[in-house]
Amino acid sequence: MVETLSDFDLARQRFERLLKIPTEERTDDDLFELMRLTGNFKVFQSFKMSKIHKEICKYIYSRTLNRGEIIFKQGDEGDAYYFVLRGCVDIYMYDIDQKDGKTKLKFLASVVAGNGFGELALLYDCPRTATAIPNTKSDLVVIKKRFYTRLVKDLHEKELLSQIKFYYSITIFKKEPISNILKYCLRTNKKSLNSYEPFIQIGSHLNEYCIIQSGAIKCLVRIKINNYILRNSNVMSENDFVNYLKKLQLKKFNYQGEARPPETDLNSVYEEVLDIMEFGEKDMYGEYYAAKNKKIDVYFLPILPTDVITIKTDDLKKINPQLHETILKYARPIYDPDIAFRKLYTNLNWDKDKAGLLNWVVNKN
Repeated sequence: MVETLSDFDLARQRFERLLKIPTEERTDDDLFELMRLTGNFKVFQSFKMSKIHKEICKYIYSRTLNRGEIIFKQGDEGDAYYFVLRGCVDIYMYDIDQKDGKTKLKFLASVVAGNGFGELALLYDCPRTATAIPNTKSDLVVIKKRFYTRLVKDLHEKELLSQIKFYYSITIFKKEPISNILKYCLRTNKKSLNSYEPFIQIGSHLNEYCIIQSGAIKCLVRIKINNYILRNSNVMSENDFVNYLKKLQLKKFNYQGEARPPETDLNSVYEEVLDIMEFGEKDMYGEYYAAKNKKIDVYFLPILPTDVITIKTDDLKKINPQLHETILKYARPIYDPDIAFRKLYTNLNWDKDKAGLLNWVVNKN
């Protein structure tokens, strides 16, 4: 039986073959293929398929390391920028243990395929601030410092400064020391969302804090209603409406001593989509679900092309436990049934009042 290779395996093999071609022998076709294969890597996002991208592809090469081999150590001279083609690299930092005062190697983060590391030493021409060790056999793509400095440094400096300014523009980060902000930046990922493209599944868990860099996201819920509600919302009190809806969501009715609505009204259950909240630029959303490990119970929908930055909940907790505790303390669920049902009551009655007013205008004329 012949095993077929996946598209990813074929692309990776092609990549590895191209990287073995000596720099001076890479043709324009080779460089274009390398640009295409590296286009989705985070390090190339701001200039992919450009002249700079092509120039970098002339000089990149691969390096394979086994698990436990040290790529660089904290304090080493920064001589290259790396990104992971295959495998995973753990980042550690020597830190003083507050309990016993001893210096220990502290785990910071894991860098997986498609992400890079090692830029700080190149940006600021300083010694390595951390130690990098593969936790499995890993293939890395390497850009040497002299090419990085000539081609990429300015772009990364602008991106990093922009990210630092953005973090400091958000209320909860305003008092953070620059050392923490830099750590957040190194662990930040960016997502670009299309308009009206659902991106978080109901019932899933959110393991990252999300902040809108540009655009807007609406939160929606589905609420069960029926014909009885539609026919009678304008003659029901707000509290009766809310209590009836609560029972309808759970299908718990007891009509003893009450007039039972017609079966056709009761059985005509369908879902009304209600807009309950909107988040805009610099807003953090979903922190309740991330901080408290709660299942998502609302729909998040971008209403504009939206850029979101994210940082893993565990990463923020490690960098600043007090900030994590503050978020945990004040985080509240987005969906409050009582508030949502009262909003729906107002919406339905306004629709009826509006329709009545239009009829009155038409009949008067």
